[in-house]
Amino acid sequence: MALTNRQRVDDALLALRDGLKLFLEQVVTAKYGAQAWQYAVEGSDRFKTNVDNLDLTRLFNIFHEYRNDIRDILGKSAMNMIHESQEIRNTHSHQQPYSTEDTLRALDTISRVLEAIQQPKLHEQVHASHEQVLREMFQKQAQNATRKHVQSINSQADAALSPWREVVTPHDDVRTGQLKEAEFAADLDQVARGKAGPEYQDPQEFFARTYLTEGLTELLRTALQRLHGTGGDPVVELQTNFGGGKTHSMIALYHVAGGMDPTTIPTLENLVRSEGLTEPLQVSRAVIVGTKLSPNEPDTKPDGTVVHTLWGDLAWQLAGEQGYALVAESDRSGFAPGATVIQKLFGLAGPSLILIDEWVAFARHLYSAGDRPPAAGSFDSNLTFAQSLTEAVAATPRVLLAASLPSSQIEVGGQGGEEALNRLKHTFSRVKATWRAASSNEGFEIVRRRLFKNIEDPRKRDATILMYLKMYQEGKTQYPTKVHDAEYKRRMEAAYPFHPETFDLLFDVWGSLERFQ
Repeated sequence: MALTNRQRVDDALLALRDGLKLFLEQVVTAKYGAQAWQYAVEGSDRFKTNVDNLDLTRLFNIFHEYRNDIRDILGKSAMNMIHESQEIRNTHSHQQPYSTEDTLRALDTISRVLEAIQQPKLHEQVHASHEQVLREMFQKQAQNATRKHVQSINSQADAALSPWREVVTPHDDVRTGQLKEAEFAADLDQVARGKAGPEYQDPQEFFARTYLTEGLTELLRTALQRLHGTGGDPVVELQTNFGGGKTHSMIALYHVAGGMDPTTIPTLENLVRSEGLTEPLQVSRAVIVGTKLSPNEPDTKPDGTVVHTLWGDLAWQLAGEQGYALVAESDRSGFAPGATVIQKLFGLAGPSLILIDEWVAFARHLYSAGDRPPAAGSFDSNLTFAQSLTEAVAATPRVLLAASLPSSQIEVGGQGGEEALNRLKHTFSRVKATWRAASSNEGFEIVRRRLFKNIEDPRKRDATILMYLKMYQEGKTQYPTKVHDAEYKRRMEAAYPFHPETFDLLFDVWGSLERFQ
């Protein structure tokens, strides 16, 4: 029997309760000790609350008591989301019915809170519920949708034009209403675990929908050279605004290094042939996504190995039990291994690709731990590991490290995030290669390929564009002068079925806004 909207929000609030309890206990205990947490739980004689019976009301009270410490860890944006989740809880207690839109908003907010406080399992649980509501909504819309006939066209010239849907065909997930916001946003962790949708999981499908921008082309070129041992930079820092293509580029690296035959991918074939690197790359790969890890929760691997730290996870992913054995003591103690040990790991693993996304998001949670570091090690140990790792990668042939660093304040978080970002940038500044995000012109092709299949008959597209240009010519005083340049025609061709002004607005005006994506 399908869950009601209220039941879904019920479950999400229970997950929020469990996640907040773990997070608040970690924050309070790390800075003030176990007694402070016990006092926070029990409160005055009026409460006498047992830790096992903490409800959201008491947890929100504790949150407000320690809000200054929490703000230093999470930053303003995450704090606002926690405040919003408190409003959701208050509204929920009034027993009012939930619309689909209200349910989606509540689940999305709670999911984001759980992600911000590093509770990956609970985040995935609520995120999956949010996805299911979206899926049901799209299915209902698809069932109720009716196609409208094309209205009579007044002029003979207009009658010759084809509607865009007869010129370019949307991909199946777009056409059937199955495209979801979460699927449009790349998730490196899901790809590494084999749980992403086919548009990201399948290399053929991924590259068919991926436009190789100048920045991505250069990134793949240097990666191919480095992993084949013919040159290339050892360390690449991907830093751009939220939604700027960092994660998508890392997924491209992941697939290129996964044993696929690049000559079977039309968009890659020219690149690999020009470099003389057509042989498939089968290298050891390690993927670490900071928002998917909890600093205080060890991770049990399929073979029973229990890892606590980033370096323990990295060693296990690259070389399994043998690799972990090299850093086992460092993993248990929380003290980062030196560059020499990491080089030994690379010697065991062979040619390796290391992808680290959301590093700052992970490190900032360690900042306020002080003398009580969590299982993942102290803030300083993790930053020391970053330095040792970059040094070891630079000194070892056929090993590539690509790491993403945020440039927007919303991703950085509070004081801990700023300190982590500054130190990581300093570490990377000595060895990093340059990576460029997509330009607005390249954005035309990026979006078009993700949403639509290739245009089979460009003449129909061109007929529409010519009619626009004719309209611009006849009304010269009504339109900007740029629309009369030959370059503008090329931009219209690249943007079709959208108008290029739409992209200019998105990239140049709205793209600078926080949470634009």
